[in-house]
This record gives sequence, structure tokens and C-alpha cells, in this order.
Amino acid sequence: MKNAFTMIELVFVIVVLGILAGVAVPRLAVTRDDAMSAKIRGDVAAIRTGIALKKAEMQLEGNASWPVLESTGSGLFDNILQNDIPDAGKDLRNGWHRNENGTYQACVAKNCTTFTYYRTRAEADAKGVKVGTFDCVHTDKNCQALAE
Repeated sequence: MKNAFTMIELVFVIVVLGILAGVAVPRLAVTRDDAMSAKIRGDVAAIRTGIALKKAEMQLEGNASWPVLESTGSGLFDNILQNDIPDAGKDLRNGWHRNENGTYQACVAKNCTTFTYYRTRAEADAKGVKVGTFDCVHTDKNCQALAE
């Protein structure tokens, strides 16, 4: 009596594992992108809340203007967020990057959306939004997924 697997049994197991891997790997990639989208949505909510809190803090000090989004270190929003968001750099697949013109790119799987902070009345009036808004263009499909 032999206690071994036959070649056919081994081939069958390898084929079944290959089929399972072929189904599972694409789903894992999609799950990762969904997780990054959820992270970006959380970041947007934190940035908006940080702006509102900094504005309230400035009003208590007698300053009625909206806060400036600035970076004093390697992060992007360290003057309004306790746990800052790092800059992913220009060649990004996932994460945030500050552009030269003061806008911010939020990318998920290389699909990037531009966010703008409308700090002054002139900037806000030019785009028809409220002052203090941190938002993207809602006609962009990615914007709707990340900013809502």
C-alpha cells in the first residue's frame, strides 16, 4: 500500500489553486482601492473639520480671516491637523500631493482629483462657493466619490 499522491491528484490540486488565485487576486486589488477611497474621504472630512476648528480658534483670538493651509514639515496640512497627511510626491498612485498653484491632488489607483481651498471672498465668489470651502469640481466622477 502506497501513502503518496498520484500525479493526477497533484495536477488537479494545482489547477484548483490556480483558479482560486485567479479569482481572488483581482478582488484584493479592488478591495485595496476601495480602502484608499475610504481613507481619502476620511482625510477630506478631517481637513474640512480642521479648517472649521482653526477658523473658530482664530475668531476667539480676534482674527476674522480664514486659516491658511500651510506645510511646515513633510506633511500637507500640519497647521490644521493633529495627525498630518504626508505628501506622496508627484509620481503618485495613491495619496495626496500639493501642486505648485496651491491646489491639492488626491489620487486613488492613479485616478486623481483636484481639491481647492477657497480661503478668500474673491476666490470663493469667482467659483460660486462659500468662503472656507475645501472641495473639488463635482462634475468629476472621482470628486463625487471622494468628497461626498
